[in-house]
Amino acid sequence: MQSDRTQPPREEEVKSSVTALSVARGFARAVLTEYGHLFNVHEAELVNHLTEVGIKSINGINWVLGKIIQSMPYSMQQSFFNYAVCPGYDNVIMLRKLMIRQKIEQVIKSGKKQFVILGGGYDISGLVKDVMEFAAGAGLSVTERFTAAYALEDIGDPNVEYYKANATKPLEIYYTMRKQAAISEMTIDMVPVIKLNLPEKPQVKASTGYCSLQ
Repeated sequence: MQSDRTQPPREEEVKSSVTALSVARGFARAVLTEYGHLFNVHEAELVNHLTEVGIKSINGINWVLGKIIQSMPYSMQQSFFNYAVCPGYDNVIMLRKLMIRQKIEQVIKSGKKQFVILGGGYDISGLVKDVMEFAAGAGLSVTERFTAAYALEDIGDPNVEYYKANATKPLEIYYTMRKQAAISEMTIDMVPVIKLNLPEKPQVKASTGYCSLQ
């Protein structure tokens, strides 16, 4: 007889996160329409496939809304999320994924044995002002920082102007840390900003303007 720990979850217990699906679909939209040169397109296609599987477990208004948005031209999808969630939504997500990917690649090439990505839950705003003390208390030093919204400027997304004009609003800020003594007089504003490696976009034929996310 199997114990409860080894039994697979019942079908009704398996639920997809609407937020997670939205983020994954936003990444796929950005890569499959404009930024395939920054990623392996097959990765975005896989992410898109997984969201299609996940969306089958969603019911009610979220399912209807998802299907309606999915049927829109890409420009309309983008406009919806720019208004309903945050300006430059798809590209903010794409840049965040690119930053994490490039940091992982750097760590692998450097021969380091361990790289930890700390999940911050839904919001780590409480750590933004105290992040240096938080890191030092754990024997760590903050070495780099990154804000995806401000990286929009690097890809020519005009939505960056919104974030510059509303700089007091909370932003998702990401930090890299090392196990080393922190410099006592160093402030968060003195920590170097991560710069992404952005290959030049190849010349392509004009598209139809539709996002093939079916």
